[in-house]
Amino acid sequence: MSLQNVHVFHVHQKVTFMVNRYEVFVDDNGRPGRLVGFAEQKRLKIKERVTIYTDPSKNEVLFEFNARKVIDLGGGYDVTDAGGQRIGLFRKDFA
Repeated sequence: MSLQNVHVFHVHQKVTFMVNRYEVFVDDNGRPGRLVGFAEQKRLKIKERVTIYTDPSKNEVLFEFNARKVIDLGGGYDVTDAGGQRIGLFRKDFA
């Protein structure tokens, strides 16, 4: 299954003392299906950079997103593929 054809994902977040952990699943009729992404985000980073791996082994990078600015609550993020090529962007809606 190509992830380019998937329109709905489920993202589960687990907050711990030092790390936010994320699991990304494809949709399976309204429920989480196959695990397709995994990330651990260190808390209290000055400039956010999150690497999404294909699974918890962290052997293969799926994509990354990087904050454009330091501590910008409504800031923009660049999304890059495993090779560092820019593939998109998003912005947090802080309101």
